[in-house]
Amino acid sequence: MTSEYYDRARGNLNVIQHLGQKNKGAAMIEIKKAEIKQIQIEILKEFADYCENNNLVYFLGYGTLLGAVRHKAFIPWDDDIDVIMPRSDYDKFIRKFNKKSKKLEVFDILNEPTYHFSFAKLSDKSTFLKEECDIVFDKLGVNIDIFPLDGVSSDQKEQKRKVKKIKIYRNILDLKNISIVKNRALYKNIILLLGKIFFYFIDYKKTVKKIIYSAKELDYDTSDTVACLVWNYGSKEIMSKEIFSKSTKLEFENYLYNAPQYYDRYLKNIYGDYMILPPKEKRIAHHAFKAYRYK
Repeated sequence: MTSEYYDRARGNLNVIQHLGQKNKGAAMIEIKKAEIKQIQIEILKEFADYCENNNLVYFLGYGTLLGAVRHKAFIPWDDDIDVIMPRSDYDKFIRKFNKKSKKLEVFDILNEPTYHFSFAKLSDKSTFLKEECDIVFDKLGVNIDIFPLDGVSSDQKEQKRKVKKIKIYRNILDLKNISIVKNRALYKNIILLLGKIFFYFIDYKKTVKKIIYSAKELDYDTSDTVACLVWNYGSKEIMSKEIFSKSTKLEFENYLYNAPQYYDRYLKNIYGDYMILPPKEKRIAHHAFKAYRYK
């Protein structure tokens, strides 16, 4: 039997186990893409309201910010929502949010020992997510991503050293996480398999913690240069803290949210000329998952 068969079987087993653990005797139905987006919008609303009511700083980020600027909504082919927070606000949110919400739960390596991402996810408790990957966290529902902003040295050599170090950790995690699948070129699957064997004894969670500790070495509040280095775009993330010094409201899916006042500088740093649509062949979602809701 192929590795793809085992990956699929393991994923189906996770659905069954989750059902048995969290809602015995209940049935689950698959959620369509349009409903997934609506759930994500509702999660974002509750997140933003909580932050506003508790004086926590947040901003729309990445494709969500780009969607707000260019479309006032999701980028049509996008399938997730991203927000960013200075590390001190991020940590406060992680520590306190779950005490206040009945519908949502935030997961982070700080509050959940089995969690394995280097950033947080805010998840809908009434849903369950099945992702196509080898490293599975089976408590996650439909969610939005929350990324921390940390201080970065103003010295370019130190910046390059840190980005390179974290990239090595990220590449190890990718090798351990990406599934071997039938529709990938054989030589790529062989390279992937060899990488998995080579890094087999490197602990996944310890590598995630190394990324976090490396990213947060410098304090956001006392730094002039900041970045989210735990994920995403590497050196493109590094920018002046002035960009995040104030916020402005932007419309996203008929609701107003905080964006960096200098969002144009942020988006150009990440994407270049962000108002130009990518070629049609690149207008695709980047995540492989299915979502379920309890009946």
